[in-house]
Amino acid sequence: MKRFKFMKFNKFGFVLVGLMMIHSCHTEEVPIEITSNEYYSCVDLVTQIMVHDIFSPPVASRIYVYPNIAAFEIIAQGSNTYNSLSGQLTDLKPIPKAINKAIN
Repeated sequence: MKRFKFMKFNKFGFVLVGLMMIHSCHTEEVPIEITSNEYYSCVDLVTQIMVHDIFSPPVASRIYVYPNIAAFEIIAQGSNTYNSLSGQLTDLKPIPKAINKAIN
C-alpha cells in the first residue's frame, strides 16, 4: 500500500514539475537597451587590452575603429538623427536590419 501512495505522489510530482517547466518557458520580451556607460565600458575594455598588447599604429587604430563603426551603424539603423556610413566609407556595405528585435 505504501508503494502505491509513493507512485501517486511521484506522478503528481511529475505533473507539477511539467507545469512549472511550461510556465517558465513563457518569457516576456524586454527590449535590449545599451546605455552610454555600458558602451564606454566596452571601449575602455578595448583600451585595457591595447595597453598590454603592442601593435603598430595602423593596427591599433583598426582595433578601435572597426567596433566603433559597427556600433555606430547599429545606432544609425534606429535613429532619425544619424546617417549610415555605408555610402561614405569605401567598401562598407549596409548592415542588414535585424528581423528579431531581441538581438543584442
